[in-house]
Amino acid sequence: MKTRHALLLICLTGVAGSLTAPAIAQSTQQRIPLDTATVNRLGIVYQAVAAPESGDGARFAATVIASPQAVSELHAVHDGVLEGWQVQPGQRVSAGQLLAVLRSDSLAVMQQQWVAAAAQADLMAQALTRDKGLHADGIIATQRLQITERDAAASSFEADALAAQLSRSGYGNTERAALRNGKTTAGLYYVKAPADGVITHLRHVTGDLITAGESVLAITGDSLWVTAEIPARLASLVATGQPLQLADHNAALTVRQLDQSVDTTSQTLGLLAEFSGPQTLLPGQVVTVVLPAREVGVVIPAEAVVRNGDDRVVFVRNGDGVESRVITLQPLGADYLATTGVAAGEQVVVRGASVLKGITLGLGGE
Repeated sequence: MKTRHALLLICLTGVAGSLTAPAIAQSTQQRIPLDTATVNRLGIVYQAVAAPESGDGARFAATVIASPQAVSELHAVHDGVLEGWQVQPGQRVSAGQLLAVLRSDSLAVMQQQWVAAAAQADLMAQALTRDKGLHADGIIATQRLQITERDAAASSFEADALAAQLSRSGYGNTERAALRNGKTTAGLYYVKAPADGVITHLRHVTGDLITAGESVLAITGDSLWVTAEIPARLASLVATGQPLQLADHNAALTVRQLDQSVDTTSQTLGLLAEFSGPQTLLPGQVVTVVLPAREVGVVIPAEAVVRNGDDRVVFVRNGDGVESRVITLQPLGADYLATTGVAAGEQVVVRGASVLKGITLGLGGE
């Protein structure tokens, strides 16, 4: 190891003898004349810099999920037995479409209560119409009319409340009318699609006993999202509304939510992003998300950057050699983004930068 250090010192001494330059710390830009022979001897390689492309940026794993703004799991409202499925996994369904039929004893009781309450509400509505006429003719007192109005309102409220509960079991106006007319079987429970989507998983088989609150099936809509945990150090580079890109699929996303607190164990923040359009991806699929640059600039390869204290330095090719520049850099995946100090098309040293740093620091003697 000592021999290798000595050889490097001798090499730098020979170069520094003909290339004298002050220390980087004394200036933000220094010129180092280099002829072709010296470039070849030092093994210096240049690379032109350019604006970031769509695939440039920090990368992290994410999981595809159904939209958190839409129902993705349908749960049983009542205890019951699965009578049968009306759909299959992978099938596209429309809002309101029948998905499954269950039989529930508790629902049968509620149906009976609603039929009785609806009939009572109708009777009270008729009584109110009659008493309004009698009051107009001066036959009954105002107090009597007020009592009838109160009773009619209470009956109507009870019937509406039970109807709302029945609607959660798939009973809309048509189903309730059939129930009231005795044209449907008591206790049947209808699971219907809450919105357009695709059935992703059936949780039970026909004949299963399902308890209230238990998941019956999974459904996903056309809107898919991703969820990810990003390093806390990247938090300043992410904002809601910002575009993202998938590295392994031709798909764009938009950030919809970024946690405002850091997980103390993993030092990450949760992120939710929505796909810009329909996708062939499936919920649960793992993808790679690219966080692109938020500002205009050029990509500086990591190999081109050397440190001098707290400064980051790159060596840029000029007419007779190179010049060192102290520039401000932002992380951009494995590389960096420079918004000032280097222009697109300029060439930076990507091999031999550490040797040039040694020259500018005067290593090897005067």
